[in-house]
Amino acid sequence: MNDEHEPIFLGLITDEEIESFKKSVGQKKHPLKTLLAAYEGYLESLKRGPADLRTIVMLNTARAVKAIDLRFDPWLQNLKKRILDVSDPTNASSAFGEIRALGSVVHMRLRTDVVTPQTQQGGRPEFVLHHGDQKVVIEVHTKQSDPRETERMERELREQKEENLKKARPITTANGRQVTVTTAATIVSPLGAPTSGKAGDFYITNEISRIASIKQRGHQVVEGVPFVLWLDFQEPDVWLFPQQEHYCQPIFGGEHGRVKSGFIWWALYGEKDDSIVHFENYTRLTPMAHPGKFAQDKRISAIVVSLSNTTLVFEHPDPSVRMPAWLRHRLFLLPQIEMDNSWLELAPGMVSNAVQAAKKRVALLGQLAADLENHV
Repeated sequence: MNDEHEPIFLGLITDEEIESFKKSVGQKKHPLKTLLAAYEGYLESLKRGPADLRTIVMLNTARAVKAIDLRFDPWLQNLKKRILDVSDPTNASSAFGEIRALGSVVHMRLRTDVVTPQTQQGGRPEFVLHHGDQKVVIEVHTKQSDPRETERMERELREQKEENLKKARPITTANGRQVTVTTAATIVSPLGAPTSGKAGDFYITNEISRIASIKQRGHQVVEGVPFVLWLDFQEPDVWLFPQQEHYCQPIFGGEHGRVKSGFIWWALYGEKDDSIVHFENYTRLTPMAHPGKFAQDKRISAIVVSLSNTTLVFEHPDPSVRMPAWLRHRLFLLPQIEMDNSWLELAPGMVSNAVQAAKKRVALLGQLAADLENHV
């Protein structure tokens, strides 16, 4: 968005539709409401320095709409019903994820078809990329917060506010009004908090399990055709962690020298009983209870992880059909792509060897960190 006066999403949603939406949504949480607020804040704070993550997601979405070719306009217009739906915010969230995915894919300059299978649950698109007589299928998922976790957070915040309101003393403002200010805080765990007392159940094991259990539809998957899963982690009210790309690494440094396993990486490359390292009260090594996504399904050639500030590509170590070289080359054209932090089969066996080496390094570093804590 080079012109700060361009309408949000370039007129995909009209001013009249926005006003109608605002009246309908009221005080409810909704992805479109969040992006609209970010847009309004963006216009007021262009000169204040770096944008916050919500604003970055808003800009990513607006740029995606701008990048999408006019021939996809009927598809975009069909998404409006889901975007403006106030009864179920996940409809808008998934629609925005699909827009961001297609807005990235078109940068690869390949002939692209949008195939929307009609299923009982409603159509969701699959993008088919063509290169000569070859093709690749991309399926998009926008990862949502765990509903039970959302309910828990809202309940805890509501109870805290009610309790604090009983204890709070009103203050008088400069114009003589009396107001009462309360605060509330809770732990945010979008993929679900561990069950108290359940052996081996930790935040990281829940996070890994929820991502690894994503079920792709694969309507267009046919033998011999590469299949790519595109995971959008840009839901503006869920995935607002700082330094999100750290979670895509097998291990990274935490506070005070502590090391942790990146839950997204392990949700893709982990296998049952692999050792992961995490910190909950102290550094510990924990075996994975379930296999990761690649260990479950050889049909997936690669997985794209789309974060608010970066895009990463992870190839399957041993897929049924390898991602073709022509697509690997075109990945360099994706917006925000980090090829140096992606896991690509640039030579035979490269990903498999790198994954095994990473797992060994994590186990050794995790044990070293745990032993160090025990002796300090």
